[in-house]
Amino acid sequence: MTAVTSVITVEGIEVDVVYKDVANLYIRIRPPDGRVRVSAPRRFGEDRVRQAVADRRDWIRRHQARIRSAHPDVAARLTSGDVIHLWGVPHRLEVIPATARPGVMAEGDRLVLAVPGGATQERRRVLLDDWLRDRLRGSIAGLIPPWEARMGVTVPRVTIRRMTTGGGSFSFRTRRIPLNLALVTRAPACLEYVIVHEMAHYFEPGHGRSFQTLMDRLLPDWRERRALLNGG
Repeated sequence: MTAVTSVITVEGIEVDVVYKDVANLYIRIRPPDGRVRVSAPRRFGEDRVRQAVADRRDWIRRHQARIRSAHPDVAARLTSGDVIHLWGVPHRLEVIPATARPGVMAEGDRLVLAVPGGATQERRRVLLDDWLRDRLRGSIAGLIPPWEARMGVTVPRVTIRRMTTGGGSFSFRTRRIPLNLALVTRAPACLEYVIVHEMAHYFEPGHGRSFQTLMDRLLPDWRERRALLNGG
């Protein structure tokens, strides 16, 4: 049976509601822009959904703020004059009509986003994120092999995705390393720190003294880099 979807606004919070075959109501805050999604049992009426959202409005707003702080550029409407960070450096966005293939160009302290006429904000976001992902992927490709050789390990795969918080993670089951697309907005030193941090988990699963000793040996200034990543 197909899910039924609607969009409602509760106390200024826009909510995507999906009625489906579930036993309970679930509220999720989705990166990168803090969009609220509710999965509700089909038997629930809209009033019940609205009340559930209203009851948790403070929790929702706290989580939206946390997610948006991790993705500061996502709040931009992607119109000319917005500021987009690339490797820690602010760039002024200029949106122009696409005369050929849509895409993004870096010109000095500007990012020029060429889009078809009438392109939605979502379409602009896709174009910009694809371009940023390529920039991040290129830097990752230059960092991983030297650290693999130094540490004597092989990273089977690195993926890039929007994450709610943090720079990356490590999967003990697959040994893959997912990295946060938002790293492309931070200084290059942050990306190397996150890569080394996640690769160190091949040897130390936790973050205790042994892990910190290993990080001291691999990347002596890792604490400063971590502070930079966290906005310190």
